[in-house]
Amino acid sequence: MRALVREAKPTDYAAITDLATQLVGFQADREAAFDAALRGPDHDLIVAEMEGDLLGFAHLLTYDDVTHGALAADLLGLVVREDRRRQGIGTALLREIIRLATKRGIGELHINTEPDNEAAKRLYVGMGAGMVGVQFEIELSSEPGNESGSVRAGD
Repeated sequence: MRALVREAKPTDYAAITDLATQLVGFQADREAAFDAALRGPDHDLIVAEMEGDLLGFAHLLTYDDVTHGALAADLLGLVVREDRRRQGIGTALLREIIRLATKRGIGELHINTEPDNEAAKRLYVGMGAGMVGVQFEIELSSEPGNESGSVRAGD
């Protein structure tokens, strides 16, 4: 039996939150982000399920890319439940993300993964992705009053 790939719905929150925790390694209050992803016109949040059992999800965010002058998108997350990996579920989710991105007229789909995630890298390369750069991340405090102010060129 094949997994059904469909749009996420509000009742998927707990399962998606569990999978997101597996992906990033920490628990968080994801309710506001989940609601925004379900309702936001620039988001596609999809799941793979089999017989009512949620097996994985993927989240696509579309935006206007000023640098390239075109629509672009980031794959913000793609995770498959650990006990269901290597069964084509990630491939099915990524195919649907690519279909949705193409339908939206996206020119570039940005994907990132941890450097040691060989399975994810094989999946992405197998679907036509190429490595084009390095992603950096700056952890910012979300505490009120902890803004760093402006930064000048050369600082």
